[in-house]
Amino acid sequence: MKTLFSLLLLILFQQNLYAQPVVPGTTTFGVTPSGAPIDSGTPTPSGSTHGFTASVLTNASGVNCQMFLAASAPLASGAGDQVLNFTDGGALSSTMTELSLKSDDGSEFKLNTIHFGMQSATNQTVTMTGYKDNSVVTLATATINVTLVANSFDMVVDVSANANFADIDEVRFSSDNVGANLWFFDDIVLATAIPQCSFDSNDGGTITNANFSGSSTNVNIGTGSGFDMGQSFQACGSGILSSVDVLMIDANSNITIRVYSGAGNTGTLLGTVNGLTSTVAGDVGDRSSFNLSAANIAVVSGQTYTFYISSSDVTVNSRLANTAIYANGTLYNANTIIPQDFLFSINITATTIPPSCSITVSPPSEVTIYWKGCTDNDWGTASNWSTGVVPTVNDIIYVSANANNPLIIDEVATCAKMIVEIGGVCKVDYNAGGKLVVKF
Repeated sequence: MKTLFSLLLLILFQQNLYAQPVVPGTTTFGVTPSGAPIDSGTPTPSGSTHGFTASVLTNASGVNCQMFLAASAPLASGAGDQVLNFTDGGALSSTMTELSLKSDDGSEFKLNTIHFGMQSATNQTVTMTGYKDNSVVTLATATINVTLVANSFDMVVDVSANANFADIDEVRFSSDNVGANLWFFDDIVLATAIPQCSFDSNDGGTITNANFSGSSTNVNIGTGSGFDMGQSFQACGSGILSSVDVLMIDANSNITIRVYSGAGNTGTLLGTVNGLTSTVAGDVGDRSSFNLSAANIAVVSGQTYTFYISSSDVTVNSRLANTAIYANGTLYNANTIIPQDFLFSINITATTIPPSCSITVSPPSEVTIYWKGCTDNDWGTASNWSTGVVPTVNDIIYVSANANNPLIIDEVATCAKMIVEIGGVCKVDYNAGGKLVVKF
């Protein structure tokens, strides 16, 4: 028995060695081993270190390379600081064009910054892209313009403001077919992953290029057009609608997005965000990301919602696919169906609702959120609500007789309307400072 127990400990210990998770904070690679190759003798070395599986994915030259840790200038600073190196030995003969840093155990993380460097004979452009489960994450990209000084380059790449890097398990670096004989990485700053679900209006999969090359046409969303253009979609997960990305032709800083429950604009207005900015870098337009998190719009997986996009300026053009390319939604002018689609993406910051908490409820169609009482009787506990989010001033609330706990309000609670089913319980504890404000 003792021998078996020791063997199990050994197996567990070895598994931990090879599946070390990435840890939120800064990875400096400043821990031994040093100098000895992590992997060598192949054009595409790969190995595990500090919670990452690091790999050369493409090396056009076929020259053998190696991966190792060392105190390499210019990234390393201070005693014990090290850098993750990929090199062919300094001959400038290899052309490593694509590298990957992936979490050992597949755990997700939020990438904030990474110190990146390379040695090459030629200036080039490197694209940094976030992946999850081996698939590209829409708009999780950053462009690095490599301008060499004495054949060397380094910079800190900061993507902390890009919400699309908030829930990835891999980051890949690819050059524009030039490559380098030395790539190096240091000071990778991570945070705990913010779960998201994302989808693209292109049903064929995620569009990795911000530009759409298919058959499409302009549409004026400005006040001079007489249009009120909206796009319905089906939520891919439950949570907060964090952003909507739309292909824009004109740069503008007076964009407004309104979001409704259901198809078209006859449902409940869930939120409005004004003063949004579209950015356009090229003549054919670019996917602009409009941050809606301030509106705290809660959505439920599988349910239909519609966003309307407009501008207070006279002429502002967006782009439409000439045919309906999105199977789970419809394009509208006001509430009239148009047989086309916006070129758009949806990003939802996911929330977790305890799977063991379920009730049978049939709320009226106007209801946007209902009380489940999964955890306790507190209004302010997100897991008590059907969307996993505490209601806002725009919500129409339903309190079911089948809730797991009664609703007791001991704080200032605000909603648009509340419907209490016969047998349902909602109490306001005035002695504890409770107050229910209903804004019709």
